[in-house]
Amino acid sequence: MLSQDHDISRPVIFSETEGQIDEVCFFSDIPNTNSSNKYHFRTDGERHSLCYDGKKVFAKNNYDLRETQFAELVVNKYFIKKELDSFKQKSTRLSVDSFLYDGVLPGEWCKTIKELSDYIKGIDISSLLSSLYIKVWDSHISKVGGDDRYSVIKEVKLLDGTPINDDYLINLIGLGERTIHKESGYTSYFERPKIPFGVYEGETLEKEKQAIIHKYSSEKHMGWLIYSELSKQEFYKEEIIPPLENKLQTVKKQLNEDYYLERIASIDSGYFERMTSSNRTEMLAKINRLAHSIQSNVPRISIIITGESPKNDDYSVWKKIATLIEELSNSFNVIIITGRAKGSETQALYYAMDNVIEYIYDYHAWTMSGKEASIERARSMVKKADVLYYSGEPDYYITKNMIAAAKEKGILVKQL
Repeated sequence: MLSQDHDISRPVIFSETEGQIDEVCFFSDIPNTNSSNKYHFRTDGERHSLCYDGKKVFAKNNYDLRETQFAELVVNKYFIKKELDSFKQKSTRLSVDSFLYDGVLPGEWCKTIKELSDYIKGIDISSLLSSLYIKVWDSHISKVGGDDRYSVIKEVKLLDGTPINDDYLINLIGLGERTIHKESGYTSYFERPKIPFGVYEGETLEKEKQAIIHKYSSEKHMGWLIYSELSKQEFYKEEIIPPLENKLQTVKKQLNEDYYLERIASIDSGYFERMTSSNRTEMLAKINRLAHSIQSNVPRISIIITGESPKNDDYSVWKKIATLIEELSNSFNVIIITGRAKGSETQALYYAMDNVIEYIYDYHAWTMSGKEASIERARSMVKKADVLYYSGEPDYYITKNMIAAAKEKGILVKQL
């Protein structure tokens, strides 16, 4: 169970008996899960497991097969999305379309060019070639009744083990083992190329080093590096990102079909915080009611209850809200949309929290928006609603803006 679609900070594992949830395990209950040196992911092929101190968390706690499957799907979803987001960012780092805009290099290009320039300045070719090893040998393969084949092979490496991942330097130095000459023909004689053979030493080796140093060009090196960056971006777009997107959709589909994750992830995290403040028996009762609501095929209805409490009598408003929701619940799965404005919105939120009614509550956009943004707030809330109910007088500024937004959208408006 997640508070946000991309987050794994609040997963909850349920255990059930005969369709009733009888046990709940929060990640926060697993000892020392915040210990960064012990709490980690482990990858086995394409599977990702959540581990604690080297052991799989869910296997360690003896959860059953369905719970383990849910946990693994959640972890895999998180891991795939994290990897996907990283590659998407890398794939758009440098844009050819934005290379020049009004004659000015865009920020990412300037940053990348500076990074590459600093990298190039830090290269000492002479020092890099200090452990250069070169060996050249030839091979003659005879074939009776057919063409013989002759080849010359050159092996180049750095004996000190310096890792080279730069395509320009690999190509310049000639690192690796490659065929530098080959012939074939109906003959057993091939003339050897006029180059040194064997392991290069002394003057022969120094001559090779100087040829490499003389051939090096920082301008060409920069060109190779930029081309390599752009090539990698295209590779990510074509070969890496599409399979990751398919994997993510597959995991999401299974989570939604088997565990209703999308519905649960859309519920405000405060809902669960309030729920878990209850005693264990009460909490399990609320969770089972929520689970039944989510898994039922009852149609959903999203409502806003707004307006003032007449004569500041919150209790009378609360009773009307209770009556309304009880009536609606006979035919609908009710979702309350609230910005927690004083009066009915606050009372509706309290009722939802106390009675396990789903709600949508955006503290930053709807509670802290201020009077001057009241109409934008109303439109944002009404966008998610099917019906608007209001208490008190319709000319109260919050109610007035909410009614205007509801009529603009064309949804039903009723007095509480």
